[in-house]
Amino acid sequence: MKISINRILEKTKANKKGECPIILVINYDGRRYKYRPRLTVSPKYWQKGGKISSSMEGASFINMELNEFESKIHDAFKESQLYNIFFTLDYVKEYISGKRAAEPPKEEVQMEFVWEWFDYFMEKNKGKYRRNYLRSFVQCKTIINEIAPDLHISKVDEMFVDEFINYQVEQKRNNETIATNLRRLKRVVKEAEMEGVEVNKTYPRWKVATGKSKPFWLSWEEVMALQEAELEGEHAVVRDMFLFRCFTGLRWSDAHNIKPAMVIRNGEGVQLNFAAIKTSKQHKISLPRPAVEIFSRYEEWPIRSQQHENRWIKEISKNIGGPFHKRQMVTTFSGPNREEKSVARYELISTHTARRSFARRWADLGGDISKLSKYLGHSSVEVTAHYIGYDDKEMNDEMMDLFNF
Repeated sequence: MKISINRILEKTKANKKGECPIILVINYDGRRYKYRPRLTVSPKYWQKGGKISSSMEGASFINMELNEFESKIHDAFKESQLYNIFFTLDYVKEYISGKRAAEPPKEEVQMEFVWEWFDYFMEKNKGKYRRNYLRSFVQCKTIINEIAPDLHISKVDEMFVDEFINYQVEQKRNNETIATNLRRLKRVVKEAEMEGVEVNKTYPRWKVATGKSKPFWLSWEEVMALQEAELEGEHAVVRDMFLFRCFTGLRWSDAHNIKPAMVIRNGEGVQLNFAAIKTSKQHKISLPRPAVEIFSRYEEWPIRSQQHENRWIKEISKNIGGPFHKRQMVTTFSGPNREEKSVARYELISTHTARRSFARRWADLGGDISKLSKYLGHSSVEVTAHYIGYDDKEMNDEMMDLFNF
């Protein structure tokens, strides 16, 4: 079950200044709730989709306020689903005001085996996390059941983790997959600890300690080849979604959740105001002309799953040919084992390639990497340097050029 929110201007209740109140209409399970955020605007500045025209003084502030109210309403809904509380307008008001409805007392959880905790975690978080994320826990649970189906949660220790890793190495899983499965196991162990169960306290330090593959990004020649390709139907839609992130550097999750009201036109050009899904931090970025052109093509912003886009963007790139058919050596690690193989570049493209291609383009054009790090929301410049594939040779070459050695 989901909610939708529409913005309405109540023109029949204008104040002395001629300004009308804005209402957020929440649609849920056949019911309609009207939330009044106490914001008013003159009808002449009210635009289609519930945006305030940039010609009005203070428009960006009101648009941002409306975005924040909508974000809080969605958060209130997620919380109500998590704690199995009936979703009402009063619940929304309490959540936004900070007076949240009391959480129901926790029932004592009585489980022993690891697989039971996996089931508990997935069931508990059905309404909180995306299905694809929870599905990855099923894969991890399957591996554990193949190794030790009767393993008690308190017996998950370093020795078992070694066995867990080695088992996947024998199945020729790469280190990225093994590391993902280990993170899922650690998350379930943490869940058990939060429920008061005694677990091995070393679990935060468990990791897959081996080499990392070099990051992959598209050259700008490849980005332009995608842009210039004559495509129709779903091929064109997926291409546009991918290119939008190439031109903005947005994460898939943030681009996926764009709404018309987040896009604001003012004296500074076209800007996007949004709260990052991963960090919940508010951002305001300028949209370059190619991104604006893509956004303007759609009355309703397309929504596609990552799996759908991954499959189609590979097919699109393969059909375009040219630079996408060039072979590239890639290195994969499975435990201590290292394997190198030659693959066509189109096989390496994924949804995340767009954001990384943007970042690499920024660096290649001589942009300040510290500003890039802040723009991407990274925790440090070192994280950004690895993200864009900077290696020792590149940094040494630049040092020699700069100092003319």
